[in-house]
Amino acid sequence: MNGWRLIVSPAADGAWNMAVDEALLEAVQAGASPPTLRFFTWNPACLSLGFNQKAAESCDTEALKRRGYTMVRRRTGGRAVLHDDELTYSVIADSMLFGGGSVLDIYMMISGALADGLKDFGVAADLVPAYSDKGREKTAACFDVPSSFEVAWKGRKMVGSAQFRSGRHFLQHGSILMSADIDALLESCALPHAMKERLAGGIATVGEALGRPVGRYELVPYIKRQFEQLVGTDLPEGGLTASEKARAAELLGKYGSDSWNLLK
Repeated sequence: MNGWRLIVSPAADGAWNMAVDEALLEAVQAGASPPTLRFFTWNPACLSLGFNQKAAESCDTEALKRRGYTMVRRRTGGRAVLHDDELTYSVIADSMLFGGGSVLDIYMMISGALADGLKDFGVAADLVPAYSDKGREKTAACFDVPSSFEVAWKGRKMVGSAQFRSGRHFLQHGSILMSADIDALLESCALPHAMKERLAGGIATVGEALGRPVGRYELVPYIKRQFEQLVGTDLPEGGLTASEKARAAELLGKYGSDSWNLLK
């Protein structure tokens, strides 16, 4: 299938959000569903871990419980993200629709569409150039250090993304911050309070850039328009198919289990 679709999902918990993304990847890869751009949000707030992160070193499960947050392990790599006041996007497609490019090539193309959508919305966003963090100490938190071709505002990371490949197909998803609670991030990732200034200085939010509170779904039409230009076709809005919902319901057991979330 070469036609694209847009899905705008309501807020859901972390396990369901990740189950849907994997169900979509399976459906698109099987040719049962078209390539998809999806937007969604999280309720309750959730700390997601990268696939290879060690849970014991990357999060404080007791702190998460105290705050009423949940935790889920992503299928994608990268580091921990606290999903709260944000808009999350996911792209599921055959890499050949992007010229068969590498992970970084496709990452850059999608980031470019995100940055252009933010610009249309009034945020002076740009892409971080090819970047090496060699020699810089990393923490468990994704937004601590920008990666090559991520979206930033005034040099500070505004969008954090990760990609997973399955054959020619890929799932890329990422967080666009509307606002950020640095204290909650520190506590959730078991980071020392001494890291607060460093994290606060490296994170940018859409609300800060515009000087006003921003609704989580306000950005959707702006990014959709730029993504349509990127892929060269309209994105009619649709929803999950019955088979996608059923498969996501099956995968919910995986993403809600300690055997998956604490596997490392």
